[in-house]
Amino acid sequence: MKPRVLGTGGLLAGAVFAAMVPWDDPGGIGESRSTRLAITEQVVLPNVSQILPVETTLAPSRIRVAPAHKQANLAARQTASIHLSPISTAQATVPDAKLTEWEVGEELRHPLAWHEASQSLYFVRRYSTPRLIVRLEPATGKLTEWPVPGDGLFRIYVDPDTGHVFFSDFVRTVRRLDPATSEVTEWEFPVTEHDPDGEIHTSGMDTDSAGQLWVMGYHNHTVYRLDLSSNVLTAFPITHDDPQNPDILVDGEDHVFWQAQETNSMNLLFPETNLYKEWPMHSFKRHLFGMGTGNPASPNLGNAHEIIFGLPAVNKIVRLNTETNAVTEWNEWDTHHDQNFDQSYVAVGRNKNRIYLTDSSAGRIGRINARTNRLTEWSLPQDVYRGPTSLLIDGANRLFFTEEGASRIGMLEVTEATLEQGGEQ
Repeated sequence: MKPRVLGTGGLLAGAVFAAMVPWDDPGGIGESRSTRLAITEQVVLPNVSQILPVETTLAPSRIRVAPAHKQANLAARQTASIHLSPISTAQATVPDAKLTEWEVGEELRHPLAWHEASQSLYFVRRYSTPRLIVRLEPATGKLTEWPVPGDGLFRIYVDPDTGHVFFSDFVRTVRRLDPATSEVTEWEFPVTEHDPDGEIHTSGMDTDSAGQLWVMGYHNHTVYRLDLSSNVLTAFPITHDDPQNPDILVDGEDHVFWQAQETNSMNLLFPETNLYKEWPMHSFKRHLFGMGTGNPASPNLGNAHEIIFGLPAVNKIVRLNTETNAVTEWNEWDTHHDQNFDQSYVAVGRNKNRIYLTDSSAGRIGRINARTNRLTEWSLPQDVYRGPTSLLIDGANRLFFTEEGASRIGMLEVTEATLEQGGEQ
């Protein structure tokens, strides 16, 4: 694959995006730029209630994946390093970045998962027969595939301590793959009166400090906690109509976050007291096609007691302090560009003041400096026309994402030889 060079445009001044010059189509040659965003700050008081949990003991089943996992190396021509460099070295506020790509042969629509200890990236092939869990080792380009049961493969999560891979397939069964033994364990969740269509749709997953698995019920009003040592499932019913909650996130104090579409809110559960808080986001907007709301998306942990997420329908990035109820919104990333803006995913770096985000419709990745309110953007090659999506960041601040239309996985490495305004790394 022929290397491509991407440069930076001029540094643009001004506090509000509407005052900026229009974005020029790079015609396949990308650019980067930096500008300052306008913000709003307010205090949003949460609604407070309690959830009464219900416990059930499950009987898991175990199967050995057959055939055993296979391994293959991606051909050298299927990886390419593309250097994104500034046009002028005087533009010190726009760092260099390098893009590396792997051709994986199938469009990837659902989130990636990273395992820091093994330096491995996991994703699913949800359209293959059988369905596959796939591991990519970026250092070598080696792929490992495991055929697994299930139809949807809706979400994937890797336990950072054990390396076990959990996956949900949008029905009541949650599964765990042990990559070392190729063994899959299945837990089937019971249907209750809280499940309006007689079925459970499992979605996002995370683990707490005790190694318990938390699972999001996508639209059955329920958050689940599964004790993997005892197989006790605790259900926390939510009193909402069809909240459609895809993600779940557990912080260092074992507090559990998720976002709700129906109430357009960010939610927090304190499992030790069953106390439940709900912060409604006032930047409400119906979806462009009348489907749902501008609900919070892609939550990430910030500094202590902070949750950071996007409001895609109104082009905002939001930081919520759950102790002070202070809400900071970075406004209107790109309303001057076009009306098909698709800020889909958010990731927070090792430095919690660096917030990364994607514009999937325009093939860009941005980074907000939360101290200076400055946004730096990197435009990807034009053939990344339906990405980037599924953004995540590893311990070395490398950004991984899918290039959906191009059937690729990308890795963006931002060099910090020059400090961004504000001075922090």
